[in-house]
Amino acid sequence: MILERELGIALAVADIAFELAACDAEAAGVLGLGPQDMAVQIERTVYDNRMKPVVFERIAERPDAFRYSVRASRG
Repeated sequence: MILERELGIALAVADIAFELAACDAEAAGVLGLGPQDMAVQIERTVYDNRMKPVVFERIAERPDAFRYSVRASRG
């Protein structure tokens, strides 16, 4: 990641939240949905090794195009 490689910021953890929420006018227009239609809202905050937030993003996805996948490993 650019933060680590080029800026020397050591990343530690990220909080990621998913929820269904009504679109605002801007998101509805971009996604081709009607105002107040439901979309998948994703928020991600990345923290450095001192637990200082260094990245925040909010994304809206069409519910018919959203896929959530997890790989879990043991140990």
